Amino acid sequence: MPSFARPPISQRETNYELGFGTTEADFAWFCSWSQEWLDTRTTNSKRATDALSKLDGIVHLEAWTTLDPDGQQPMLDAISRARLGDAGAMQSIRRSLSCQ
Repeated sequence: MPSFARPPISQRETNYELGFGTTEADFAWFCSWSQEWLDTRTTNSKRATDALSKLDGIVHLEAWTTLDPDGQQPMLDAISRARLGDAGAMQSIRRSLSCQ
């Protein structure tokens, strides 16, 4: 799986809701697989297809339940558009998630 680097969470004393870490990990997972697709979409169709298959699994992750339908639909649309070769929606989602 591709690597993922996200800026560290502030070191100051902070309280987080239950599930925060799981959601962060799920979005990091999405960022990794979407980057894999972006990196391989024009050079390695098998790896790109595999990455999109992994991205389909977003609906089974905890992070998915934190999104309302207005948050879920753009992710589904980005994956659908990626299958057609359109990288724009995936890049937009990655920006909204602050993917590195």
